[in-house]
Amino acid sequence: MSVKDQTIAEIFAKQPVVRCHSSLLGEIVVFATDDAQVTQEGDEVVYREWELHQLANVTPEVRKAVHKVKKMFDGELVPEEETIVWQGYKRGF
Repeated sequence: MSVKDQTIAEIFAKQPVVRCHSSLLGEIVVFATDDAQVTQEGDEVVYREWELHQLANVTPEVRKAVHKVKKMFDGELVPEEETIVWQGYKRGF
């Protein structure tokens, strides 16, 4: 069964770190549980379990944009509960 045909829980049922080729992004990405130790190989982008949940219902265009930013800045998504703080800063500028 392909990773794209599995739920997030099914992906991590057997192992905490999964490397797979993304047909959308055209490269290898790493899916990892929130607490897993990940050794990155090259410029792989790691998506934590909580990030996958946030990206589950967004468009492919949004996923591509998020990936580009994560890769460029070696970053991670901002947890939803923290976005309220950022929105407050945004209004202050």
